[in-house]
Amino acid sequence: MEDTEAASSDLALVDDTFSTQETPGDFEQNILTVVRQGYAFGKNLGLAAAIYKAAERIRSDAQRAVDKFNDKNEHFGTVGKREVFTLKCVFTTVTEGLFGSVQLCIFRDTEGRSAKWFNSSKEEIEKGETYQIKGTVKKHDTWEGKLTTMLSRCKVEEKVTFENRETLAL
Repeated sequence: MEDTEAASSDLALVDDTFSTQETPGDFEQNILTVVRQGYAFGKNLGLAAAIYKAAERIRSDAQRAVDKFNDKNEHFGTVGKREVFTLKCVFTTVTEGLFGSVQLCIFRDTEGRSAKWFNSSKEEIEKGETYQIKGTVKKHDTWEGKLTTMLSRCKVEEKVTFENRETLAL
C-alpha cells in the first residue's frame, strides 16, 4: 500500500513539474508520455524506471532551493579562537592532498551560516548528520560570493542523535 502511494505521488510530481516547463527536453517529453499512458512496456520500461529518480531529483532540487533561501550570508566565530559549534553536514567529498586523502566537509549551523573543514582525521563525517564540533576558526572567507567560515584542528565532540538532542540544548 505504501509503495503504491509513493509511486502515485512520484507520478503526480513528475507530471506536474515536467508539464509546467516552458520548453521540456526530449527526456521530459518521453517521461510525460509514459506517465500519461499509465503503463509501460518494451522500450518504455527504462523510462518508467527513471520516473522514481526524476521525482527524487525534483524533491532534492526543491529542498536545495529552500536551504539556499534560508541560508544566512555571514561569518560566525572569532578568528583564532577554539570554540564548539553545532553543525549539520550538507556536503562531503574526498580529495587527494599532499599527505593523502582529505575529506572536504561543508556544514550549516543552526542559523544557516556556512562553514568548511578539510578533515584529515580518521573519523569520517556523514552527509545529513549533525555534529558538535570543537574547532579553531581559521579565517573568514568568501567562496562563490557567499561568506563562509573556515575551520581547522576540528574534533567531533559528539554526534547529535534524536536521543541526545535535548541534553545538548538544541
